[in-house]
Amino acid sequence: MFRLIGTGDKAGSGADVIKTGWNDNGWPDPEIKEHFGAYDDRVELTLRLVAASGIVAEHGGKSSVKSSVKIVQAMRGNTHITIEELVPMLGISERAIYKNIAKLREAGIIRRNGSDKDGEWEVLK
Repeated sequence: MFRLIGTGDKAGSGADVIKTGWNDNGWPDPEIKEHFGAYDDRVELTLRLVAASGIVAEHGGKSSVKSSVKIVQAMRGNTHITIEELVPMLGISERAIYKNIAKLREAGIIRRNGSDKDGEWEVLK
């Protein structure tokens, strides 16, 4: 659609940057749908954060999903991150972090390798 009107890629739409970012995080590819009507044409862009990894399916509320996404991102950045380090990053209690981690483990999204003290986190999806 943007190519038809001659502005999209030439103006630096960033579509390639979005797709690369989504792939780097292991998220599903963005979905682009073009709709052509008698009186209007439109482009619909759907950006799914974590549906492919199972976080959305395994969690209840939006805050739980947001916390889980942040936990997974933190673990990708630092495989030795501790619960105590996650508390100020997420602004939730240790208990809430433990619950999120338990759900992430059950969903097969993360796993702990080694002991609680000397081990590291592995993001599987």
